[in-house]
Amino acid sequence: MDFLPYTLKWLELVLRWSHVLFSILWVGNSFLFNYLDNKLNKNISSEDIDGEGYLMHSGYYYKLTRLKKSPPIQYLSNLVIFKWQSYLTFITGILLLIIIYYYNSGILMIDNAFDDFLYMPWGELLLGDTPDGKIPRAHTICFFGCAITIIGIGVGYFAVLGILMGSFNKEKVILVQEQK
Repeated sequence: MDFLPYTLKWLELVLRWSHVLFSILWVGNSFLFNYLDNKLNKNISSEDIDGEGYLMHSGYYYKLTRLKKSPPIQYLSNLVIFKWQSYLTFITGILLLIIIYYYNSGILMIDNAFDDFLYMPWGELLLGDTPDGKIPRAHTICFFGCAITIIGIGVGYFAVLGILMGSFNKEKVILVQEQK
């Protein structure tokens, strides 16, 4: 009995639910920090503190302080960075793409006559040439569609980042001008 198909199905199931769980954690964490950032008291005249707020959870009170610059060195070892939700969402998503669309390409109506496509150098696809001169049309469309999507996401990301950073810099310039 061949266990590879069962193993891949279970791996796909675990990756799907992990991807859903990590994305929920990531979105929830983003909502939490956006909410906190909007509710902080920003009417503080301090050189180091940009905003303050209080939280209550499970009967305990927490004092939040948003700093204008990095905390002292001794606090950096205790710094908690919320990055693993986004990293694990991305990693499980890439693994799902590999298992579903690359490894199981035969079930997605892609011609199985070209089994060597899995081992073909990706550069040959960019040049549009293979040793036998044949590239399945579905693979070509899939590759270029993925490439255009990735390029579009990258350009969009940097465009939005440039717009946001430009607006943040303008706010900082306005604040500096008002302080003078």
